Amino acid sequence: MDVFFEPTRGIPFALEVGYFDTISEIKQKIHKKHKIPTSKQTVSLNGDILSDELKIYHSEILNRTLLQLLMELETPRKIQIVAKMPTSKHGLNVEVNSNNSVRHLKELLLNQMDGTVPINRLILKFNGHDLKEDGGLLLHDYDISDGSEIEMGIRPSPTTSSSTGSGNLSGRSRRKMRVMVRSKCGSTKVPVEVRAGDNVGVLRNEVMKLVESGGFLVPADGFFFIYKQNVMDEDRSFRWHNVGTGDTIEVFNGSVSGGS
Repeated sequence: MDVFFEPTRGIPFALEVGYFDTISEIKQKIHKKHKIPTSKQTVSLNGDILSDELKIYHSEILNRTLLQLLMELETPRKIQIVAKMPTSKHGLNVEVNSNNSVRHLKELLLNQMDGTVPINRLILKFNGHDLKEDGGLLLHDYDISDGSEIEMGIRPSPTTSSSTGSGNLSGRSRRKMRVMVRSKCGSTKVPVEVRAGDNVGVLRNEVMKLVESGGFLVPADGFFFIYKQNVMDEDRSFRWHNVGTGDTIEVFNGSVSGGS
């Protein structure tokens, strides 16, 4: 079954758990998926802390229950880390605080690198896991400590679309706009970039990418989109639905069949 977690830092996420799992085993799953050390996790339900030995079937946890995840803060300390490209023998030495964000680390590294690499193209990994800017986690949440070695990479530049096309309409179709997507699972609201000429089905793909990264929650048994109290046809464009920049689209539980 799926349960939802609302952490004290970062974005709410869903986790599949077993009926006979203990809270300790659930913490281990969180550590494996989100790199939060088990020693820094406290799980609670409606304000009551759940012991590590408690089994799901002995608790009030049901499918789609919302749990609170308290993440212990540690005293900031200075640490030295090394960031290397896979093809290079030499790395960049950086001194940071253990409670610095991933974005701050990227900024320090880019200050030392030659050239101008946009921050959104710099990829950092530690122990095979991506260090994410938007998850709200700090360096110590990834178990990065003094002497840790981080792998750097550069994301390829997006290819430039051909300038030839069908005039002004084509240009408007390629222009991106930002819409807000709100989930009923914890009322999370996140920005997503789409094109006015894209079908709404593109939004489903973008939302599922956020779900896979732990940045968004959707109903486990299916969902559809609502805009201004109307069900959206995923085979029609955002322009057809009159969706504009900054508008909010809501995720609702269930599925849609039939219709015109």
